[in-house]
Amino acid sequence: MTTKKTLLLSLSLLVSVGLIWAIDYFLGWSKLIAPWTTLSIVDALLALSLLISSYAIRATRIYQHFYMHGIRDFLISARLMVLHNFWNNLLPMRSGEASFPLLMKTNFGMPVSTSVPALLWMRLMDLQVLLLIALLTLGSIWLSTGWILAFALAGLSAPFMIFWVYNRWLRKRQDLPPLLIKIFAGLPNTISHIAWGLFWTVFNWAIKIAVLAWVLSWFIQLPVQQLLMGVIGGEFSSVLPIHGIAGMGSYEAGVIIGFGDGFTQLDDLLVAAVNLHLILFSSSLLAAALVYLIFPSKKNKNAN
Repeated sequence: MTTKKTLLLSLSLLVSVGLIWAIDYFLGWSKLIAPWTTLSIVDALLALSLLISSYAIRATRIYQHFYMHGIRDFLISARLMVLHNFWNNLLPMRSGEASFPLLMKTNFGMPVSTSVPALLWMRLMDLQVLLLIALLTLGSIWLSTGWILAFALAGLSAPFMIFWVYNRWLRKRQDLPPLLIKIFAGLPNTISHIAWGLFWTVFNWAIKIAVLAWVLSWFIQLPVQQLLMGVIGGEFSSVLPIHGIAGMGSYEAGVIIGFGDGFTQLDDLLVAAVNLHLILFSSSLLAAALVYLIFPSKKNKNAN
């Protein structure tokens, strides 16, 4: 392991340990779990169900993206997505992303040179949509409906502009090296391909952020825009290289910063952020357990 990776791993572990210390020192575990005594079990189960059902949307995005490569098994695509999501949430430093090309190779025999560019493309769309939702949330405070719609259209057009560039100027060149040809094979090859991918990405994030903002409202009373920005801040924290084990510490910091409340009620903000994270990670853990029990693994004969 390189010095840089060792440093990042150490910082990730330190962030996670720091969260445990902060809860114990500033809050106490009784204050952390106190809100659960008044929560409806029906609401908790509904939130978990909605978060788990959103995995079907993400599985559909993977299935649709790789349909051009002959992938026709939706259940295996769903299993792959859930396991990738679980490892991504659990492992520090975003190292769980490495499970995606491994799972694609094992289940579908897809080369890494194709699956990794596809993953990067989907992550780019995730980041773009998340940024757009953040801008629209903030813009709803100051801007008129016309300006909000204009920003939305501009943001949604970005993937199509990128496609136009690489499809018009790069993909058609005859002197491309073989590796670059394989990389382009993992990217969308039609406008409709991009449109469907963007649709599933927006659909997924809209549901996920709305559900998590609703969950946050159980633990702290804030305006809707602040709840949404808290959720978005937590999601943005996952793209940082310093990402604690199971996101502990880094996710909570992202939520609290996203609130933008000036840390005037830090205890309440921390309670809300930690409990939101518990719900989110529980849904990931439960979904992973279900796919292990219900859906058998499938090894492609070309995996080795």
